[in-house]
Amino acid sequence: MIEKENVIKVINDMVVEESINDVLATNYINKIQNMPDTDFTNLVNELGVSNDEQIRDVITERMSQTTDMKFNRLNETIGYNTNEDTLHIHVMPEELKDALSKEGRKRLSLELIDALEKIQDILKNDVKCKDVKQVYAVSGLLRGPILDMFNKLEFDTRCLPILKAKDDKELSKFYEHFKDKKYLGSANLLKEKLFSKEWYENKEKIKHELMQELGIKENESEEKSHENSFQAELKGMVNAPDEIANKDVESSNSINSIERNKNKEEKFI
Repeated sequence: MIEKENVIKVINDMVVEESINDVLATNYINKIQNMPDTDFTNLVNELGVSNDEQIRDVITERMSQTTDMKFNRLNETIGYNTNEDTLHIHVMPEELKDALSKEGRKRLSLELIDALEKIQDILKNDVKCKDVKQVYAVSGLLRGPILDMFNKLEFDTRCLPILKAKDDKELSKFYEHFKDKKYLGSANLLKEKLFSKEWYENKEKIKHELMQELGIKENESEEKSHENSFQAELKGMVNAPDEIANKDVESSNSINSIERNKNKEEKFI
């Protein structure tokens, strides 16, 4: 007979082994825990599952119907997925061991910056992300120097001992998934801050310092191009109405020019 503990274990194993969306997995664990035993038994009988492999197949199908269950890679270290108004970032488990040294943390910081730059493009261009309002991370490893890395990039961060996290309004919903950890931390960055000039300038300063410390040469022309692009975007936000008006004038002038040329051609004929 399948018990709730069997299903919860399978979900946790899938997070570690397959890098499925751990936030979505946590939501499923909470639903299972809060489900009355009779309802759970009826659901198991209805689905006809009797072993871990069948449980895994059902979870995979259910989660894929809700959202893309695997994290999409942004770079070698960090992936993301979206759920309602939140874009969740996730450090791939196999990369964590390399982030524990001082140099490893610096490289992870650069990977985080690279990921956030790519997230900006995603939020601007992907219609599936139009409702996203925040970038969010939650993990048992979000503490100490790693949490400080998020702090420097202006995330709002928190970290609690796991037993206190169990009773915390925000972190309690992740408790079951991380209950074997000593601490549980979270980091949150609002979309409006991510697109602010102040955040951009701070990010560029940190990026420059990290590249110098790691002996990585910057591509000055690429950096200049990116900065000009950002400044142009800011200008576009401010001057959008004027630009639209100018485009209307240009369009009108273009139409008039075509009409004049057409008249000339008719007279020539």
